[in-house]
Amino acid sequence: MTPKPPWHGPHAADQTQRPDPSGSTRCGARSPGRHPTLTSSETAAELVAQAQAVLLDFDGPICSVFAGYRAHEVAAEIMKRAAAAGYALRPDDSDDPISVYKATTGMDPDVIAVVEDALVEEASTALSRTEPHPGIPDRVRQLHTAGHRLVIVTNNGGGRVSAFINRHGLADQVEKVIGRDARRPSLLKPSPDSILRALAYLDLPPEHGVFVGDSTSDVDAGHAAGLPVVGYANKPGKDQRLRDAGADAIITSMGDLVLTLRPRTLRPCPAAGDA
Repeated sequence: MTPKPPWHGPHAADQTQRPDPSGSTRCGARSPGRHPTLTSSETAAELVAQAQAVLLDFDGPICSVFAGYRAHEVAAEIMKRAAAAGYALRPDDSDDPISVYKATTGMDPDVIAVVEDALVEEASTALSRTEPHPGIPDRVRQLHTAGHRLVIVTNNGGGRVSAFINRHGLADQVEKVIGRDARRPSLLKPSPDSILRALAYLDLPPEHGVFVGDSTSDVDAGHAAGLPVVGYANKPGKDQRLRDAGADAIITSMGDLVLTLRPRTLRPCPAAGDA
């Protein structure tokens, strides 16, 4: 497969080269690339076990934001409001509210404001009705107990996602929520902006983290930021799309992330020249 070109956007110059999956870029850690018999789920568990920080997408891995509040109806409502204000949008996916907002990239700030305000209102209602996926609170606690720093990186609004995390008792485990940069749709994933902000907050290089997401834009964003990416195939057909996008491992259950977890023991890297 021909390698995909790096993401070109406002932070393209900030990109860090991805760790070589066949080498040992993590101090004291084994590389999944040295274990060709591992399944994709086992590879995902190895990537997580090696990481100091686990960055998680929100909509998909943690919950379904518009579950019980149909996404295509929300997208249609947002487009209707934009049209009423005199703005015609042409999203890549007219059934996806985030795609509708992303379609305002490069448009007048007034258009962006109208659409984002409508998105915030609809997402707030949706999140008030949504629960974490079954088992997710336990998976999050297992990751935290094993010594991983957890950050949610999302195209949704950070404040409302933080409120969701608080409401469901996960604030002690999730260290930070990095949401979209308001009024800047060009910085939504697949831009690496939110992931780079997460790494800056953590004060960690990308080789000490892993990103878990359920979309091809998550894969592109994670790789553009220099992170290995675990693709979460939570719907039929997603596994192939994530694989084609270059995900480093594919899982069909978030429980696969904790297959081999044990408390992490951080050891100092050997000095240069030591073996």
